[in-house]
Amino acid sequence: VVKTVAVELKSVPGSQVGQAAARKQGVLEIALPVSLSTIRVHESSWDDAGLAWRVWGASQILGRAIDAAPELTRGKSCLEIGSGCGFTALVAARAGASRVVISEGAPGALRAIRHSIADLLPEESARTSAAFLDFRDDEDILNGVVSLDEARTGEARHWVHNRKADAKLETTDNRVSVEDVFDVVLATDVIYTEEHVSPLAACLARRVAQTGTGYVMNACRHAGLLTHFITEVIARGMHVQMSAIERFEGEDLAECQGGHLHRDLPEHTEQWWCESAIKLAKFDECIIINDVSSTTYDAVAMEALITTLEGCFVLLKLSHAT
Repeated sequence: VVKTVAVELKSVPGSQVGQAAARKQGVLEIALPVSLSTIRVHESSWDDAGLAWRVWGASQILGRAIDAAPELTRGKSCLEIGSGCGFTALVAARAGASRVVISEGAPGALRAIRHSIADLLPEESARTSAAFLDFRDDEDILNGVVSLDEARTGEARHWVHNRKADAKLETTDNRVSVEDVFDVVLATDVIYTEEHVSPLAACLARRVAQTGTGYVMNACRHAGLLTHFITEVIARGMHVQMSAIERFEGEDLAECQGGHLHRDLPEHTEQWWCESAIKLAKFDECIIINDVSSTTYDAVAMEALITTLEGCFVLLKLSHAT
């Protein structure tokens, strides 16, 4: 069953391609508009972390959505997967999550994440940790490629970008527990090639607790890719809700992987991020896919619908079928 609502495409004038992605690594101080607090985010280097080396646009928006609606994570255990710099999970810690695990499949990113955790307030830092997790390891478990015992005792089968010898400890001694599930699982801009789709769906199916919720915030670059992901999630027994926010003028999401990463942004970008986040946090008007009243799913119709959202940021809300 697919129910649609109108998606307003509002222009925000005047951004130009810049060198933001090429700047030297540093510490971003990101002001949260609702709680009026600041999160310090340590960046990585490309050599250490690959695409996990900077804060992507989808993370900027979902982090602000949690700030606008702290009840999404307050008092709950939270896992962020494919975290990059971990901004979204850091906001969850600030919002009062009972436990936060910031995970990455690029082991070289974890050092910077730990620096960011150390810069939280002491009580927030005490309930926040960084750990290694690659989506493909969870897919191997669900598909029977490895047993649970093998997964518990063996080395991680997969990791991305950084394969240096000094990163091996991260993938063996500092992994998210095979059995660990969470009330809330967060992911931002983790769907940008076909190879991520099936492992990500498997990871969410394993890591979201039976009564929990997953939030996947992604730039909609190609309708077929997002449709494929939704199809995989539903095949894993999950329900999906989808909400889209206005297109940011000048942002070609088909060309810019990071969504706002590669641009010198105009001064009103921050206002747009904050306004969009507050709309997402309400989640009162959304497109509902495979809702609890039906298991009917038409992938062709869904791709046609999602084609109208190309160039927008999309939030998916996932839960297990009951």
